[in-house]
Amino acid sequence: PSPPVPVRSRPAGPTVSQPSRRQNPPWRPRKEQYLRHLQTAPPEVLPIVLADKIHNARAILRDYRQLGDAVWKRFKGGKEGTLWYYRALAATLEKMDSGWAADELSRVVSELDKAAKP
Repeated sequence: PSPPVPVRSRPAGPTVSQPSRRQNPPWRPRKEQYLRHLQTAPPEVLPIVLADKIHNARAILRDYRQLGDAVWKRFKGGKEGTLWYYRALAATLEKMDSGWAADELSRVVSELDKAAKP
């Protein structure tokens, strides 16, 4: 007979009662870092990034139309930070990709920007 297999008394890695001690950097520097990273990203990731950001911007616009300014409570950057981030994303991606998806992101962000003005 083979020897018994040892059983771990607790799972490896952080658990619910033992959260990871690593914390994310503050919101704005994290977004600025992502924007810099995008500028050196391989071209094959741009369609994925654009699709994701278009979807997110459309969802924010839709929710803004339904909820008004209450929608900004969902975002760590609040209204001004979130609008800044999406404008910066659109500008960065438009410089990198002149296709319809970059144009669509810019269009949706512009519409969101206009809708959110007082």
